[in-house]
Amino acid sequence: MKRNELSTSLLIIITILLLSLCVTSSTNSFFKQQSKSYNNKLLPPDDAVRMKWMYEAIHRATVELDQNKCGSQEKHPCGGRDFSNGAVAAYLLSKGKNASGAIHWLSKVQPGGSFVGQGFCALAHEANFMNNLNSTQKSYVLNSINKALSGLSTWQGADVSYSNMYMMGMVNCIICGEAPGVNETLGAMSAQHGYKLLNDWLIYAKTAGNHEYNSPTYYWVQLNALQLGCMYSKDLRKGGGKEKLCQMLDHIWSNVIVNYFNPTETMAGPHSRDYDFLYGHGALQVHTYINGFGTHYPICEYRDAHCERTDDGQNALTLLNAVRARDGSGIGYLPSLKIRQLLDIPIRIIESKWLGQKRTANNESAVFGDRYNYIVSGKYTIGSTSSDYITNTHTVYYPHPQDKLVSMNFALTNMSQYQPMPSITIVPDWMDLPYGHTYQKNINKPSHLASHPGCVQYENILLNTNSINPTEQLDGFNQTIFDNLATNILLPLHNVTETILNGETIQYPIDKKFEIPVQIDDTITFRVEDSCLSIKILHVDTTGDYNGKNVLKGDAYGMDLNTIRLAFYHYIGKNRTLAESTHVKTAFIFLMDTCSNRNEMIELNKELSNDAKVTIETTEKMEWIVTLNVRGKDLQVVRDISEPHCERWSCLINRTINGVVVEPKSLRVNGMEIGVLPEPSSDFYNYSV
Repeated sequence: MKRNELSTSLLIIITILLLSLCVTSSTNSFFKQQSKSYNNKLLPPDDAVRMKWMYEAIHRATVELDQNKCGSQEKHPCGGRDFSNGAVAAYLLSKGKNASGAIHWLSKVQPGGSFVGQGFCALAHEANFMNNLNSTQKSYVLNSINKALSGLSTWQGADVSYSNMYMMGMVNCIICGEAPGVNETLGAMSAQHGYKLLNDWLIYAKTAGNHEYNSPTYYWVQLNALQLGCMYSKDLRKGGGKEKLCQMLDHIWSNVIVNYFNPTETMAGPHSRDYDFLYGHGALQVHTYINGFGTHYPICEYRDAHCERTDDGQNALTLLNAVRARDGSGIGYLPSLKIRQLLDIPIRIIESKWLGQKRTANNESAVFGDRYNYIVSGKYTIGSTSSDYITNTHTVYYPHPQDKLVSMNFALTNMSQYQPMPSITIVPDWMDLPYGHTYQKNINKPSHLASHPGCVQYENILLNTNSINPTEQLDGFNQTIFDNLATNILLPLHNVTETILNGETIQYPIDKKFEIPVQIDDTITFRVEDSCLSIKILHVDTTGDYNGKNVLKGDAYGMDLNTIRLAFYHYIGKNRTLAESTHVKTAFIFLMDTCSNRNEMIELNKELSNDAKVTIETTEKMEWIVTLNVRGKDLQVVRDISEPHCERWSCLINRTINGVVVEPKSLRVNGMEIGVLPEPSSDFYNYSV
């Protein structure tokens, strides 16, 4: 069997060398030969093509705005954010000449701490825009901002962990307060408050990281907000607000690029909020594409669950930064060459933290707020985290129904964006349709039950445990009555070279539905080109007096999306409340590796079937202990399964590798810290513009 060819220590050396080569990247670097360079921030050779697509996408958004059909595929009536973004779009599409067109949309809204305020206050900083307004129009813009400043100066509209909303409010306080021509007293109060919010976030992130991490949708919002702050902040002192906002962009972009997987043109690893369970697509791809990553412009593929990439007006804010980064003004942001070269590291171990300080409402602790991702460039990825994403959009913290906590990807040499490869991920589901395309009543976003994961990962080996509690509430809905309850592992259908179950090849149709029984201790291996994934089934609970059903399954809906699944049914029966046990547990081993032929594939299957040593025990203290020994590593997860259900959601007690407790770390690749955030400072925001 071909094992990992590089030790961790060697990977660290390679990383240091690569990061030190600021201009002389590897021969495979996409950015080796560039058409333009601005202050060591490089543009791709086809930048004109990418910018043309961006302008066309913005134009499509304005057409839909004129028709009052916003909201991507669902075409909701247009609202506040659409109007303010439409104003920015009108300004950019006219090369700054259509001031009246922008005012037409601004006149429909009033600025504030979220989406609407961004367009208003950004345009107020654009001298060309303001100079092309007549006195009435100019007064309207400034008076509107002045009305908002008193509220902005005390804005507390989002918890510091609610990253995208918090960053929008924070930046709006700053750039609205510092907009030329606004009331000086109110403006200073608003800006001062914004910079305090910035410092509060840095204090939080020093311990907790960026809570809303790796989100294909909400990184888009975070980046748009921070780009506006980086462009327009007037605190130009060394270590001041502008520098800190730009450094926050460096941090997020470092995270995006180090987790970026070229074959899928998406971020690999676990995701906090992901509206696309299958492919991990989202509006972040607008940012990556316009900055030269990926070869396909973003599209809304067939049956896209929640597309915001090609026709959303907020892309106007992305274009605004892109234009300013290219027009010689020196204020627009582009990821540096050093950040871009993170993509050149051939094997990447990415570690980070994301969960906040102790949450007393739910007794949650940051001890399990780690995330881990292992990438072999051009081959595969495997990543995990050990805590549900939690949100404070309400008065208490809830698990979030769109997180993707275990995620793996195969590479294809030629991947179609119209039918991409689905991620391998775990989806606890009550509808027997775990693909993220069937929405709960009154909720226009995909949902799943909380998996409460307990994971231990060492490079390409992952020990995964989960515990569904079908009696708990989630963020946005409360599902307590079930006729179906299952844990699903989503898998690719097409492009799979061969599938082996317990050493034997199995066949299944790719054009009609099927079910193949599997059972505890089975090991199933999938090969795609020259990479393999082996899954060993360790444990599956049932509930409600149900005997259980475990199958490799293809149904018509999923197969149409290039997806099949391992479905582990905990319950099938009459509608009822499942209250017999609040611990519905599963446990699996995942092992990915290169395997270029059938013999290596069989060897990988046997490695989990025969060589991996697993023990599962329940102690007198009602501790559920799962231990794995494979490839010379001991991985262990300990969970509390006492009843009544433990006070913590996850009920995790401990996770170790070779007896060493797994602890969250700051963002790093192969042991080297990257994207270092600026230090908070109690006095940096005490200044006058």
